[in-house]
Amino acid sequence: MRQALVIFAVLSLVAFVLQCDEKKPDETNFEDPDRFFPVNFKYEWTYVDLGPGCVVAERDTWVVAARTRTTRTVEGVSHNGWDLQLLTGGQSTGFRYRVKDTIFYWNDVSYPEQPPYKVLVGPVKAGTNWKDRDVYGHEYFIVGIEDYYSAVMNYTFNRCARVKRTTSGDNRVWYYWWAPGWGKVGQAQYQAEQCLDGAELKRLYRDPDYP
Repeated sequence: MRQALVIFAVLSLVAFVLQCDEKKPDETNFEDPDRFFPVNFKYEWTYVDLGPGCVVAERDTWVVAARTRTTRTVEGVSHNGWDLQLLTGGQSTGFRYRVKDTIFYWNDVSYPEQPPYKVLVGPVKAGTNWKDRDVYGHEYFIVGIEDYYSAVMNYTFNRCARVKRTTSGDNRVWYYWWAPGWGKVGQAQYQAEQCLDGAELKRLYRDPDYP
């Protein structure tokens, strides 16, 4: 009898462990592009333009704000995404949406002749590369995952994806830094070894009611 009770207790313990394993949440996908371009209601990104040499000039700032989760028809196909409004320097509305592992951005929805371009493609890790639409001629390559120091914020963003963009027939190169939980925190345009211009994140406003 005692042996039967012991066996029953062991089987119950094994069943409990298996049940716990089944309920264990999935591990976070640290290579998901949504981590690097998060959007929620009332998010506002304020950027500062960088001058020649990528020197912080503080002369111009621009704000991009998320206001509406919406559905738009892009090239005859409906997509769920977010309207992002450029609030300074001439107002316009962009549209950010995702298809499979690719995040697209339509820079200005009032110009259908300028199609959305590919912002990020997963997995977000060193070596991932992709080509944009033929109309743009851009090619992207994730150089690596690295820390990025922002002189504007005096803050170091950890584990940023540094994306290199080249364009056919153009000797200029763009670099973009995307930080998990923040979005794009820096960008810079280079010609050879000279930094021509760029931008850095100055502030990300997140309403406490919308984490």
